[in-house]
Amino acid sequence: MMKNLLKRNKIMALLVTYSGIFLFKIIQKFVKIQENRILFVSFAGKQFSDSPKAIYEKLKDNDKSLELVWAFVEPNKVKMDAGCKVKINSLSYLIELAKSKYWLSNASIERLIPFKSGDHVYINTWHGTPLKKLGKDDKKSDFLVKNWYEKADIDYFTVSSDYDFEIFKEVFPQVKHFIKGGLPRNEILYKAKDDSILEKGIRNKIEKLFNLDKNKKTILYAPTFRDTRKLTEKFDQILNNDKFNKLSEKYNIIFRGHYFKESSNSNNMIDVSNYSDINELFISADILITDYSSVMFDFSILNKKIILFTPDYDEYVQERGFYVKPQALKLPIFYKLSDLFDYLTSKNLKLNTDGTLEFGHHYNMYPFTSIEEIIKLIEKKKRLL
Repeated sequence: MMKNLLKRNKIMALLVTYSGIFLFKIIQKFVKIQENRILFVSFAGKQFSDSPKAIYEKLKDNDKSLELVWAFVEPNKVKMDAGCKVKINSLSYLIELAKSKYWLSNASIERLIPFKSGDHVYINTWHGTPLKKLGKDDKKSDFLVKNWYEKADIDYFTVSSDYDFEIFKEVFPQVKHFIKGGLPRNEILYKAKDDSILEKGIRNKIEKLFNLDKNKKTILYAPTFRDTRKLTEKFDQILNNDKFNKLSEKYNIIFRGHYFKESSNSNNMIDVSNYSDINELFISADILITDYSSVMFDFSILNKKIILFTPDYDEYVQERGFYVKPQALKLPIFYKLSDLFDYLTSKNLKLNTDGTLEFGHHYNMYPFTSIEEIIKLIEKKKRLL
């Protein structure tokens, strides 16, 4: 209820923003910064995953002198082998922000309140290459969101190509340095692409875990989030269409929902939305079907087949808008389930990359160096103390 009120009421949003900034300044006066302490947040505290986890795993093993802290919506439900946890959206979380020298997140670690602090090092890995418009470019964004994008005081921001670099430097005008080394979470994709033993091991793990038929090709269906009731209802009807049931006779169909919507409500596919490591799902799949989700850019690293299925294209484009229209990506695209069904059941279907190789190079053109660079900058700052 409060969230909706803040979206509708600019005065309330301003009050919350400046109250939060004031409170944080007060806390800073009484809390001493721990120079070896790092605070991690992934998807607003909903997950122990993504690029923050990839960097955490490296630091945990490489430097025992660091104090590693994670923030979660429900800390007691998250199993970790090291580090400590704090509850997000609490006073203790604001104290932890003030205490931790390094902030490492894939979204807004400040809960959309753009704190200014020259004493902290804010590293943002973001959570994907943008296809849909963000921040000031998204007409539907409310004041709180647009204000954060405009004023977020980020020190280092990871990007994968000239494409997302040009977008992010406009959307996040306060970023001081861009790390042109790809998304940290994608390290295993680069390794699996060239390591058949690693790829086979992960595939066997996923097949066993979800009881997949080894004699069938596997489709990973990973659509984006629908943020209106109209689009959600239409999408749910499509998911439960009998054609998906018939496709499951030929393929293993695994469904990965957006982190805002964690289940498919469909009996025609295996729901893997709660599986924490989407890269292992990528590696185990032969085909990715998506729509407007940035997962296509990550999956393309593997040079495997990508299909776009956009049954609500007209409605969705009015709701969000794109930096690049899906049609311009030069990937197979379908607007009707019947056409997608015919394509996937065609005897002439070939699982070649259909331009994925070129597509992947364009959107992942920078050499993969981000994890190494982030670790180096943390170690360098430690040595300067």
